[in-house]
Amino acid sequence: MVSEVSPYAVDFEWDDINDIKEMTSIVADLGRATAMMHGAADEDSEHSGLVQFSTEKAIDEAISKDEAGFEPLLQNFAHKYSARVREDHRVFVDMFRNGQIPGLPNQ
Repeated sequence: MVSEVSPYAVDFEWDDINDIKEMTSIVADLGRATAMMHGAADEDSEHSGLVQFSTEKAIDEAISKDEAGFEPLLQNFAHKYSARVREDHRVFVDMFRNGQIPGLPNQ
């Protein structure tokens, strides 16, 4: 079913979600869907038929093409990603403390 709807053809209407209970429910559903796909991608999973190729083999093949370059690539990604997360957290905390997140009660 997942492959029937392209993520590029259909967009989720995030603007229509403005209730904290609805947000919580949607985040829980998205978390379960993500966990299911991660599990299904494991060739040892009982749901491995959902993914039509071995993700483990595909990852291994991609890394083995440049094993020496993989570690610095991963380190560079991790450093950039952690900097982005720290900045996102700083912005979130600032907005939260200043009552700038719509739908949350002002403090």
